[in-house]
Amino acid sequence: MAIREIPLRNDIAAYTFTIDLDNRTFKFEFRFNDRSGIWHFDIFNDADEIILAGIPLFVKQLLIDIYKHDVRLPQGNLFAQNLVSEDDPPNRDNLGTDVVLLYEDAV
Repeated sequence: MAIREIPLRNDIAAYTFTIDLDNRTFKFEFRFNDRSGIWHFDIFNDADEIILAGIPLFVKQLLIDIYKHDVRLPQGNLFAQNLVSEDDPPNRDNLGTDVVLLYEDAV
């Protein structure tokens, strides 16, 4: 199974992009919550229908694993990793630099 990095950015507090995962197109929306200090994301299908909303971005966790029963979602593993300090969560400034988002393709 291949692991690839999903490009992220921290220069703006909310943004959207589309990406192909397992031969399907998904839209991701990321936003930073200033009050909680946490990044959250939503996943949409290619028809722009929301599949999953408000997922907090934490390191060292399979982020959508508990929702795998929903076949509309990417079926691989989605996880964030801090390359500098493995236990530190992503903050407003280190997303996409110190903290990367990785996707392991489904078979």
